[in-house]
Amino acid sequence: MGSALITRTGDTATLLLYSICVNSAAYKFINTVLSEGDVGSIEDGMRNEAAKYLHSVQLAMTRIHLLSAPSLLLLQSLLSSVSDLDFEASAVDLQ
Repeated sequence: MGSALITRTGDTATLLLYSICVNSAAYKFINTVLSEGDVGSIEDGMRNEAAKYLHSVQLAMTRIHLLSAPSLLLLQSLLSSVSDLDFEASAVDLQ
């Protein structure tokens, strides 16, 4: 997925779904690293980057067509974005 995004190989709809999955994984990774303990002075920068990845996911989700053809990639993208929203909600509860 990542290499397809870099090289722009694939149609627009597929690249959109890839971007949701990749940005979602990056968001989850950063939040997992932040939750593991003290990361020092880079914590604020990591939180800002995580917010950017989440915003990218949310923006891409608004661009999915309502009548998109069903596929495993669409399902994966939807599940990734929903879990991001759940992850964000639980992070807010912890603060």
